[in-house]
Amino acid sequence: MTNKPNKLILNAYHGTDAESAKNILSERKFQFQSRDNHWLGDGVYFFIDDKDEAEWWSIMAVRHKNRHGSSVSQGAVLFVPIICEKSCILDLDTYSDGKIFEDFIESIIDKYPNLSFTLSDGQVKQFAETNDEHILMSQWLKLFLAYKKDSWKAVMKSFPICSSKEKRNSNPFQMRAKQLNIIDQKIINFDKIIKIV
Repeated sequence: MTNKPNKLILNAYHGTDAESAKNILSERKFQFQSRDNHWLGDGVYFFIDDKDEAEWWSIMAVRHKNRHGSSVSQGAVLFVPIICEKSCILDLDTYSDGKIFEDFIESIIDKYPNLSFTLSDGQVKQFAETNDEHILMSQWLKLFLAYKKDSWKAVMKSFPICSSKEKRNSNPFQMRAKQLNIIDQKIINFDKIIKIV
């Protein structure tokens, strides 16, 4: 990741299956399914500076498709540099952006303590009574981005990851993966996407 005064250049890796990668390259568009528990909201997910995590995700994508009736045999990783203004990415690893998001949540809770949301299966849940961290993050981000729809084109956050080796060695430094969820695909330069795996 390279920083210039008001620009970000992010090395973004997208893990998928080979068929989907071919479609992305030919259609110049990412397709995604809306889910209640996309932790950074709905959009196109990338790993930043981490080709290995994208390769792992490509294996998961192949397994998922094969469990649901497809016969996909190969994963793929796409690389693209994402170049944009810092202000177009809500970076939840930074204090300033994290505080904006936190203040939004607190102001909503203060005004609407019984605020609820509807899941894709029709269930209505209250924010205050939901324990699933991924669903909560997803629903708060959906609400936040709908309210601030012209402000951010993507959301970025680091998440802990764990390897079996890390567990065995009791590594005091927890491994993390930085993910970028692109909501507005206009910030993707499709001329620069290359398939690297």
